[in-house]
Amino acid sequence: MYQVLEMPYEGEDLSMMIVLPRQEVPLSSLEPIIKVPLLEEWANNVKLQKVEVYLPRFKMEQKIDLRKTLQELGIKSVFSTEADLSSMIAGKDLYIGKAVQKAYLEVTEEGLEGAVGSGLVALTRTLVLYPQVMADHPFFFVIRDRRTGSILFMGRVMTPDVIDATGPDFDSL
Repeated sequence: MYQVLEMPYEGEDLSMMIVLPRQEVPLSSLEPIIKVPLLEEWANNVKLQKVEVYLPRFKMEQKIDLRKTLQELGIKSVFSTEADLSSMIAGKDLYIGKAVQKAYLEVTEEGLEGAVGSGLVALTRTLVLYPQVMADHPFFFVIRDRRTGSILFMGRVMTPDVIDATGPDFDSL
C-alpha cells in the first residue's frame, strides 16, 4: 500500500521520513492513519540498507500566528498592557503584540536545507540494483527528532516533478 523511507541527517539526530503510497492509492486515504504511534512504529521497524532515491525539488514555507494558540493555552497577560515584562527590560511599558512562527524547508538535488535541519538526499548512479524509492506522485514527509520522536515539520507534496538522473542536472561519473 505504501513505502516508508527514513533518511538521517548529518549527526543522525534528525531524520526525514518519506511516506509514498502506491501510485493508484490516493494520498487522502493515508492521511487519517498518519499519527504519532504509527510514525514511531515505522521508525522502529525501518532497516538500514542502500536504496536509490528520486525526490522532486520542492520548497515549503509556513507562517503561523501563535497569539491565539498561546492565549488558548492560558498565556494571556503578556499580550495586554497589563503585562509585567520588567525582568526582561526595565519599565512596565512593554508587552507582546505578535507571536509568529515561520518554518522553511527546501529539497534540491544538492540536498535538504531549512530551519528544521540539513542533510543529503541519497542519490546513486551505479549499475548495482538497489531498491528504488521514486517519489513521482503525491507523498507525505515528516522531519523528526530521532531521539525524542518529536515531529518538527510535516507536509505533503501533491504535484512532484522528479528530476531526471540522466539529465543535465547531473554530471557524468
